[in-house]
This record gives sequence, structure tokens and C-alpha cells, in this order.
Amino acid sequence: MQLNLRNPNALFELKKIASMSWPMVLGQMLFFSVVLTDNMMVGRLGTAELAGLAAAMSLFSFFNVTSIGIFAVAAPQYAKNRQQENHDLNVDIFLSSLSVVALFSAPIGILLLFSRSILPLLGQPDITVHYAGEYFDVFAYSVPLYGLWYVFRQLTEGHGNFGFTGVSGLLTFVLNIVFNYHFIFGSDLVGGQGVRGAAIATFLVMIIVLSLHLLVILKDARLKSFRKAFCFRLPDKSAFFSFLRVGVPSGGGLAAELSFFVVGTMVVGYISYKDLAAHQIAFNMMAFLYMIPLGLAIACGVRSGEILANEGKEYLYKTVKMWTGVIAFTQVFTGLFCFFGGPFFISLYNPEPSVAKLTQNLLLITCFLLFGDGLLILFSIILRACKDTVASFYRLVFSFMLLGIPLMLLFGLSLGFGTIGVWMGKCLGIWIAALLLFFRTRTVLRQRA
Repeated sequence: MQLNLRNPNALFELKKIASMSWPMVLGQMLFFSVVLTDNMMVGRLGTAELAGLAAAMSLFSFFNVTSIGIFAVAAPQYAKNRQQENHDLNVDIFLSSLSVVALFSAPIGILLLFSRSILPLLGQPDITVHYAGEYFDVFAYSVPLYGLWYVFRQLTEGHGNFGFTGVSGLLTFVLNIVFNYHFIFGSDLVGGQGVRGAAIATFLVMIIVLSLHLLVILKDARLKSFRKAFCFRLPDKSAFFSFLRVGVPSGGGLAAELSFFVVGTMVVGYISYKDLAAHQIAFNMMAFLYMIPLGLAIACGVRSGEILANEGKEYLYKTVKMWTGVIAFTQVFTGLFCFFGGPFFISLYNPEPSVAKLTQNLLLITCFLLFGDGLLILFSIILRACKDTVASFYRLVFSFMLLGIPLMLLFGLSLGFGTIGVWMGKCLGIWIAALLLFFRTRTVLRQRA
């Protein structure tokens, strides 16, 4: 299916994905704005504090994104089973997701509490370790809340409720700003806690948002059949292992990608804590703009589950070609926004002049990186919907671990390009992964067509 508005099917799918994706894009951008406000407010405490938060979030992101990869396979399956009225299987998927949260939250939280021993082994200076440890002293207790939040989101989005993603994103953003102001800088109500205050604000916001999300699950009419089929029990053994067979390679692929980003962050931190502050500002802008293709791709994943249940595989193959064009179109504009809006974004952090100059140079590379990353997430999510995660895992490991990390070290350290070189290697790694998943997606969909 080409991006031809005279084609009724193409026009229908374009309208369908637009209606599904806009609250997802809005929600994703607002959710990430929570991270941005944390960084901007902590950045006003000082460069060292911002570097500490950057190291802390990089370490947590490895575990966080791995779990997202596992949970993210659920939404397309919910959508497909809902269309086929297989609500019992959806209950097993939900219970399997909760089981994963229960198994892994405590070990990850405990590991974060020992960050003062881990980060020095990764080459981080004492001042960075100090502030990262302060953050994790509180944030470690938010780990199970993040897990539940992802599980609840997959359930509601997989059952067609995309609007609450936007609403909860807006609520999270507003509450986080208010709580950050009081707990980071202090007020008449509470004393300023510095970096630790950002973690306190996150914990309180997650409690409030999770409570509202649970209320939606209990009241939303679209989940009525799910609620009727639901009962507290252990998930069916075969359904649980089926979920893991798809979810674990998906999580492993994202772990490979995050390892790639974390290593990049640690290498930059090894170069200089001021370089790390510039890296974090540029990364924040890149990640914020990345929420646009991510929201689109998540909606495409849910729609893929519906198409597989109803229209069939040939129709999905044609539709994915149209989605690829849409993602490419949006990424041209995100790159332009990154280029022209970079100076204003940097000014929000009030950085030192040397940090601001380096950040501006990194954003030039970001324009190219964003295009490849948008295509990468689309192909990755489509392959999850097709339950083709093992082959994707091998390709991502090859791209990021075997090629991407050596390229970052080569350009950044061996050839002496410093932080600029690290980002050059990062850009190449992303594009290699995007191309490999493009060819894999085409092969899978042609086989299934």
C-alpha cells in the first residue's frame, strides 16, 4: 500500500493511525518532559549535579528499557486477542506481566542502592558518583512503580484506550514540576533536598498516576470483558512461557541498545564531567523528539495486532510500507526542529559557555541520528507484533555491541575526536541497526503475505 490518498485503504489507515497515535505522541512527549524537567531543575543546582543525574539515569535506563521491551510485546497481543474475543488469554498475558514485575523489581532496586560501588567501576569520577548515589537513595523504591505503570499502560492501550495515555502524561508533567520545585529547591512547606528531591518528586507522582490508572482499568467499558474474565491467580504456565519467549528477546534487544547508549555515556563521563553535562543536554533533546516516532510506532504496533486478527498478513505488509513513509516524513521535521531549536533548548539549562558550545555541535549529529532511530523503532515494534523477536535480538546485538560500541571507542578515544567521536559512532550504530531491521521486516512480512 503506497502513501496515496486516492487509495481508500491508504486513506483509511492514515486516518486510523492518526487517531490512534496523536494521544500516544502527546503522552510520550509529556512523560519524557518529566525527565527533562528533572534535568533542567537539577542542572540549575550545578554542572556536577547534572552529571550525577545523567550517570544515574543511564544506569537505571539499562534495566528500565529492558523491562519495557519485555512488556511492550503485550499491547499488540491484547489487541489481537480482543478482536478474536480471547479474553482469557489476555488475562494470562496481564498476569504474566505482573509476575515479571514481582520477580525483577526488588533485585534491580537493591542494585541501584549499591550504585556508589558500581559507578566507580564504570570509570565515573567521585563527584558524579556522589550525586548519583543521593538520587538512587530514594529513586530505587520507585522501580516497582515503573514496572506496574508499563504493565497498566500496555493493558489499556491494547484495549483501545489511547486517550488516558495523553491525560496521564499531562498530569504527570504538571505534578512533577510542582513537586520538583518544592523538593529540589525548597519552599515554606519542605526544605530543599537537591538531587534527592527530584527522586522524591518522582516517587510521589508515580503513586498518584498509578492510582488513577488502576481506576481507569476498573471503570473503562472497553475492559469490561477483560474484567469479567479476570481473577487473581498464577498465570497459565504455557501462556507465561509463551509470553517470555517473545518478550525476553525483545527486552534483550533493547538491553543491547541501552548498553550501547550507557557505554557512550560512561565514555563521555570518563573524558570529562563537563562533557557529560553537554552530552546529557543533547541527549535530552534527542530523546524528547524521539517520542514522536515512538508514539507513532506504538500505535502502529497495536494496529498491527488488529490487522493480523482481521484483515490478514498481506494487508499488514502493504500498510507497513505506508507507515514507513509517515515516519520518514516526521523525522525530517524533527531533525529540522533539532537544528533550529537547539540554541533555545540549551539555554533552558543555563550551562557554562564551553558546555553550551559542545552541546550545539552534538545536536548537529543528532539531526541524522533521529532519522535512523525513528525507522528503527517502527521496524522493531512491527516485528514484535509479528512475534519475530529472536532474529531482531541477534541483529541488534550485532549492530550495537559488536559494531556500535567499538565505533564509539574508535572515534571517541583512539582517534581522539572526544565526545564528538562518541556521538559519530552512536549515529553509525543506530543506522546499521535500522537497516538490518528494515531488511528483516521486509523478509518477515513477505513470508507472511
